[in-house]
Amino acid sequence: DAEAAAEAVARQGEHEARLRFAEAKEEELEAELAGRARWREEAEQRIRRMVAAGEGLERERARLRAELKETTLLERAKAERLADARGALEQEEQLAEILKARVWALEEDGAVLTRREEEARRARRQAATEHGEEMALLELETANAREALRTSARSRDREERLAVAAQRKELTEQWDKERCGWAEAR
Repeated sequence: DAEAAAEAVARQGEHEARLRFAEAKEEELEAELAGRARWREEAEQRIRRMVAAGEGLERERARLRAELKETTLLERAKAERLADARGALEQEEQLAEILKARVWALEEDGAVLTRREEEARRARRQAATEHGEEMALLELETANAREALRTSARSRDREERLAVAAQRKELTEQWDKERCGWAEAR
């Protein structure tokens, strides 16, 4: 019975150690989750800044397109009215090429920002999926450890009751022998 009680205590210690491990793991995952939340907030702030910059670039692009359109219209009007001012026309064409290059560069920047934003969204979705899986596994491990601890406690209680009953029986038998001995001695 002492071995069984010692074994039950050892099992309970083992289950308690598992529970402590699961709780430590849960704290570790919660800290990691907090770190990921901070990272996510920083990433969202960067994305918002990038979006704001993208919107600014989009406004600049629209302004430049309008400017380009206006310049092109002016060039046509000047060409019709000032056929002899070809030098000025060449300068306007060069300006139009510069503006087209700037528009193209802005469009490229906008495409890069869009790709980065999509990558950031994918990373957030992936992190959320991984975290959900880790939390589900941790909850399962915690539930298993708690059930094992409850089973160990029930087993220990039963073994203690059996030990007390055996001891009570032994004491009763000793008492009966002593009473018999007293009765015979009288």
